[in-house]
Amino acid sequence: MPPEDQSGMTLSLANTLLKLELAGQTPNLAAANRHAIDRLPEGDPFYTFGIRSIGHHWQGKAPDREALARLMARHLGQNETEPFLEGPGTIEAEHAATQWCRALRKLDALAALHGTLAIGTGHPGAMLGLYRAIARRFVQGGGNFVAPASGQVAAVDGWVDDLGRVAILSDGRGALHTHATSVLDSTLVGRERVDLVIGDHGAAGAALNAGMACIALMDTNDPALAVAQKIHGHELLVVPTYDNLTNARTASVCRAFPIPKS
Repeated sequence: MPPEDQSGMTLSLANTLLKLELAGQTPNLAAANRHAIDRLPEGDPFYTFGIRSIGHHWQGKAPDREALARLMARHLGQNETEPFLEGPGTIEAEHAATQWCRALRKLDALAALHGTLAIGTGHPGAMLGLYRAIARRFVQGGGNFVAPASGQVAAVDGWVDDLGRVAILSDGRGALHTHATSVLDSTLVGRERVDLVIGDHGAAGAALNAGMACIALMDTNDPALAVAQKIHGHELLVVPTYDNLTNARTASVCRAFPIPKS
């Protein structure tokens, strides 16, 4: 693809992300972003997303707030930490669009090779429609799915359920918001081949704990994913995305995604 076409595609997607409020200034307050950063070194799984490598990497010597904020700001497309620490959470739209394009190229290339994908979300009230659209794109491109382990007990979080090839947690009455790895643990355990996982929060944590490549969607108050990317390198691709919108609005961004090559 000519560079000018790729640049135009990224800019168009960036404008759509801003229009839908998946990027730009979010309602996440600076206090919430700071709180997540401050709690992360404590090893609270709600903030670490159960990613075991974070604790192993630090070995009790966690970086300070400024270092974590600098890392987080970079993944959000910002050059300075002060706006991140003192203002509302903001995702730079062109950076987000660039990361989305990287993720889509990775997914499309894997689908063309008939590779396998697993998807899980801890945000079924906001991200399920988006993931289901990605699942359809992957199948249409020739990819295969690892079916969620529906019915498996997920610790204290309920049961694993399957909605359109996407693993979620359910308490039998409704879909649950969760940061726990149990949303995908039972789906990935013992699998000989899962080429890629896409998800957020604990779904990304489950993939990394299992040693699997992952695309992770990261909000401005999800510092664990920024730290994990530093540890895991190319195994983890982070896509900054505001994750508290309605499913209908979030999924509508897929209409602006680049069309894969035939």
